[in-house]
Amino acid sequence: MLNKTINLFGVLIAVPFVLIIRILSPLILIRIGYLNASRIGHFVFDVEHYLCKKEYDSSRKKIIDLFYFGVSDNIEPNEFFCKLVKRHMNVYPWVRYLFSANYRLPGGGRNRIEPAQLTIASRDKEGLFMKYPTQISFSEDENRSGRLYLDKVGIDINSKFVCLNIRDDAFLGSDYHNYRNYSVNDMLPAIEYLISKKNKIIRMGNFT
Repeated sequence: MLNKTINLFGVLIAVPFVLIIRILSPLILIRIGYLNASRIGHFVFDVEHYLCKKEYDSSRKKIIDLFYFGVSDNIEPNEFFCKLVKRHMNVYPWVRYLFSANYRLPGGGRNRIEPAQLTIASRDKEGLFMKYPTQISFSEDENRSGRLYLDKVGIDINSKFVCLNIRDDAFLGSDYHNYRNYSVNDMLPAIEYLISKKNKIIRMGNFT
Protein backbone atom coordinates (compact mmCIF):
# COMPACT_ATOMS: atom_id res chain seq x y z
CA MET A 1 0.00 0.00 0.00
CA LEU A 2 2.81 2.40 0.91
CA ASN A 3 4.67 1.70 -2.34
CA LYS A 4 1.53 2.32 -4.39
CA THR A 5 0.99 5.64 -2.60
CA ILE A 6 4.59 6.69 -3.22
CA ASN A 7 4.35 5.70 -6.90
CA LEU A 8 1.09 7.64 -7.35
CA PHE A 9 2.59 10.68 -5.64
CA GLY A 10 5.68 10.46 -7.86
CA VAL A 11 3.58 10.24 -11.03
CA LEU A 12 1.47 13.24 -10.01
CA ILE A 13 4.61 15.32 -9.41
CA ALA A 14 5.98 14.19 -12.79
CA VAL A 15 2.92 15.37 -14.77
CA PRO A 16 3.93 19.08 -15.07
CA PHE A 17 7.47 18.08 -16.01
CA VAL A 18 6.11 15.82 -18.75
CA LEU A 19 4.01 18.68 -20.09
CA ILE A 20 7.09 20.91 -20.17
CA ILE A 21 9.04 18.18 -21.98
CA ARG A 22 6.31 18.00 -24.63
CA ILE A 23 6.21 21.77 -25.05
CA LEU A 24 9.98 21.80 -25.64
CA SER A 25 9.77 19.06 -28.30
CA PRO A 26 9.98 21.43 -31.32
CA LEU A 27 13.27 22.77 -29.94
CA ILE A 28 14.75 19.66 -28.33
CA LEU A 29 13.21 16.21 -28.23
CA ILE A 30 13.40 14.57 -24.80
CA ARG A 31 12.46 10.88 -24.84
CA ILE A 32 11.69 8.78 -21.79
CA GLY A 33 12.21 5.03 -21.64
CA TYR A 34 13.34 2.01 -19.67
CA LEU A 35 15.65 -0.99 -19.99
CA ASN A 36 14.59 -4.49 -18.99
CA ALA A 37 17.39 -5.11 -16.50
CA SER A 38 15.90 -8.41 -15.26
CA ARG A 39 16.80 -10.33 -18.43
CA ILE A 40 20.54 -10.17 -19.05
CA GLY A 41 20.23 -11.24 -22.70
CA HIS A 42 17.74 -8.52 -23.63
CA PHE A 43 19.50 -6.06 -21.34
CA VAL A 44 22.91 -6.38 -22.98
CA PHE A 45 21.56 -6.46 -26.53
CA ASP A 46 19.20 -3.52 -26.11
CA VAL A 47 21.89 -1.30 -24.59
CA GLU A 48 24.47 -2.06 -27.29
CA HIS A 49 21.91 -1.68 -30.08
CA TYR A 50 20.75 1.66 -28.70
CA LEU A 51 24.31 2.97 -28.37
CA CYS A 52 25.16 1.95 -31.94
CA LYS A 53 22.13 3.80 -33.29
CA LYS A 54 22.91 6.82 -31.13
CA GLU A 55 26.56 6.96 -32.18
CA TYR A 56 25.97 6.70 -35.91
CA ASP A 57 22.59 8.41 -36.39
CA SER A 58 23.33 11.95 -37.56
CA SER A 59 19.71 13.06 -37.02
CA ARG A 60 20.01 12.73 -33.21
CA LYS A 61 21.70 16.08 -32.55
CA LYS A 62 18.72 17.56 -30.68
CA ILE A 63 17.59 14.44 -28.82
CA ILE A 64 18.06 13.66 -25.12
CA ASP A 65 17.07 10.21 -23.89
CA LEU A 66 16.36 9.42 -20.23
CA PHE A 67 16.08 5.88 -18.89
CA TYR A 68 15.46 3.85 -15.76
CA PHE A 69 16.18 0.20 -15.04
CA GLY A 70 12.98 -1.82 -15.20
CA VAL A 71 12.96 -4.90 -12.94
CA SER A 72 10.41 -7.73 -13.06
CA ASP A 73 9.85 -11.06 -11.29
CA ASN A 74 11.87 -9.75 -8.31
CA ILE A 75 15.08 -10.53 -10.22
CA GLU A 76 18.01 -8.32 -9.27
CA PRO A 77 19.81 -6.85 -12.29
CA ASN A 78 23.46 -7.49 -13.02
CA GLU A 79 25.07 -4.77 -10.89
CA PHE A 80 28.30 -4.62 -12.85
CA PHE A 81 26.57 -4.21 -16.21
CA CYS A 82 24.32 -1.53 -14.73
CA LYS A 83 27.50 0.29 -13.74
CA LEU A 84 28.78 0.09 -17.32
CA VAL A 85 25.48 1.28 -18.75
CA LYS A 86 25.42 4.38 -16.53
CA ARG A 87 28.70 5.51 -18.10
CA HIS A 88 27.07 5.74 -21.52
CA MET A 89 23.39 6.47 -20.91
CA ASN A 90 21.29 8.83 -18.79
CA VAL A 91 19.84 6.36 -16.26
CA TYR A 92 18.08 7.62 -13.12
CA PRO A 93 15.49 5.96 -10.86
CA TRP A 94 13.15 8.99 -10.93
CA VAL A 95 12.67 8.59 -14.69
CA ARG A 96 10.14 5.83 -13.93
CA TYR A 97 7.71 8.51 -12.75
CA LEU A 98 8.19 10.56 -15.91
CA PHE A 99 7.69 7.44 -18.02
CA SER A 100 4.51 6.47 -16.18
CA ALA A 101 3.06 9.98 -16.40
CA ASN A 102 3.92 10.29 -20.09
CA TYR A 103 2.42 6.86 -20.79
CA ARG A 104 -0.86 7.74 -19.08
CA LEU A 105 -1.29 11.16 -20.64
CA PRO A 106 -2.63 10.98 -24.23
CA GLY A 107 -0.24 11.94 -27.01
CA GLY A 108 3.05 10.85 -25.45
CA GLY A 109 4.27 8.57 -28.22
CA ARG A 110 6.82 11.03 -29.59
CA ASN A 111 8.45 11.39 -26.16
CA ARG A 112 8.54 7.67 -25.41
CA ILE A 113 11.39 5.34 -26.32
CA GLU A 114 10.86 1.61 -25.94
CA PRO A 115 13.57 -1.06 -25.60
CA ALA A 116 14.58 -3.11 -28.61
CA GLN A 117 13.05 -6.12 -26.86
CA LEU A 118 9.62 -4.66 -27.70
CA THR A 119 10.33 -3.00 -31.04
CA ILE A 120 12.52 -5.60 -32.80
CA ALA A 121 12.49 -8.55 -30.35
CA SER A 122 16.16 -7.83 -29.53
CA ARG A 123 17.28 -8.77 -33.05
CA ASP A 124 19.94 -6.85 -34.97
CA LYS A 125 17.88 -6.58 -38.15
CA GLU A 126 19.95 -3.68 -39.49
CA GLY A 127 23.27 -5.45 -38.99
CA LEU A 128 24.59 -2.66 -36.76
CA PHE A 129 26.87 -4.98 -34.80
CA MET A 130 28.67 -5.97 -38.00
CA LYS A 131 29.01 -2.37 -39.19
CA TYR A 132 30.19 -0.63 -36.03
CA PRO A 133 32.65 -1.29 -33.19
CA THR A 134 31.54 -2.31 -29.71
CA GLN A 135 30.23 0.64 -27.73
CA ILE A 136 30.51 -0.77 -24.19
CA SER A 137 34.07 -1.21 -22.93
CA PHE A 138 35.94 -1.84 -19.69
CA SER A 139 38.04 0.74 -17.89
CA GLU A 140 41.73 0.13 -17.34
CA ASP A 141 41.04 -0.67 -13.67
CA GLU A 142 38.45 -3.26 -14.71
CA ASN A 143 40.86 -4.80 -17.22
CA ARG A 144 43.46 -4.95 -14.46
CA SER A 145 40.98 -6.71 -12.16
CA GLY A 146 40.26 -9.20 -14.93
CA ARG A 147 43.95 -9.94 -15.39
CA LEU A 148 44.36 -10.41 -11.63
CA TYR A 149 41.44 -12.86 -11.59
CA LEU A 150 42.93 -14.89 -14.43
CA ASP A 151 46.22 -15.02 -12.58
CA LYS A 152 44.41 -16.10 -9.40
CA VAL A 153 42.73 -19.08 -11.13
CA GLY A 154 45.93 -20.04 -12.95
CA ILE A 155 45.13 -18.84 -16.47
CA ASP A 156 47.87 -17.06 -18.38
CA ILE A 157 46.68 -13.82 -20.00
CA ASN A 158 48.02 -14.99 -23.37
CA SER A 159 46.38 -18.42 -23.28
CA LYS A 160 43.04 -19.26 -24.84
CA PHE A 161 39.99 -19.70 -22.64
CA VAL A 162 36.29 -20.29 -23.19
CA CYS A 163 33.50 -18.89 -20.98
CA LEU A 164 30.44 -21.08 -20.45
CA ASN A 165 27.15 -19.33 -19.71
CA ILE A 166 24.91 -22.21 -18.66
CA ARG A 167 21.31 -21.44 -17.80
CA ASP A 168 19.75 -23.48 -14.99
CA ASP A 169 17.09 -23.20 -12.26
CA ALA A 170 19.20 -20.65 -10.34
CA PHE A 171 18.24 -18.00 -12.92
CA LEU A 172 14.44 -17.89 -12.79
CA GLY A 173 13.58 -20.82 -10.58
CA SER A 174 10.64 -22.90 -11.73
CA ASP A 175 8.67 -21.21 -14.51
CA TYR A 176 7.42 -21.78 -18.05
CA HIS A 177 10.95 -21.17 -19.41
CA ASN A 178 12.32 -24.31 -17.73
CA TYR A 179 12.67 -26.01 -21.10
CA ARG A 180 15.54 -23.62 -21.83
CA ASN A 181 17.58 -24.84 -18.84
CA TYR A 182 20.18 -27.56 -19.10
CA SER A 183 22.80 -29.29 -17.01
CA VAL A 184 26.53 -28.58 -17.15
CA ASN A 185 26.94 -32.33 -17.58
CA ASP A 186 25.43 -31.99 -21.06
CA MET A 187 28.43 -29.84 -21.96
CA LEU A 188 31.07 -32.32 -20.84
CA PRO A 189 31.90 -33.68 -24.34
CA ALA A 190 32.41 -30.12 -25.61
CA ILE A 191 34.40 -29.18 -22.51
CA GLU A 192 36.68 -32.20 -22.86
CA TYR A 193 37.23 -31.41 -26.54
CA LEU A 194 38.13 -27.79 -25.82
CA ILE A 195 40.52 -28.84 -23.06
CA SER A 196 42.17 -31.29 -25.45
CA LYS A 197 42.86 -28.31 -27.73
CA LYS A 198 44.62 -26.57 -24.80
CA ASN A 199 41.77 -24.19 -23.96
CA LYS A 200 40.93 -23.24 -20.39
CA ILE A 201 37.27 -23.33 -19.31
CA ILE A 202 35.52 -20.77 -17.08
CA ARG A 203 31.92 -21.27 -16.05
CA MET A 204 30.12 -17.94 -15.59
CA GLY A 205 27.48 -16.99 -13.03
CA ASN A 206 26.91 -16.14 -9.37
CA PHE A 207 26.22 -19.69 -8.22
CA THR A 208 29.13 -21.54 -9.82
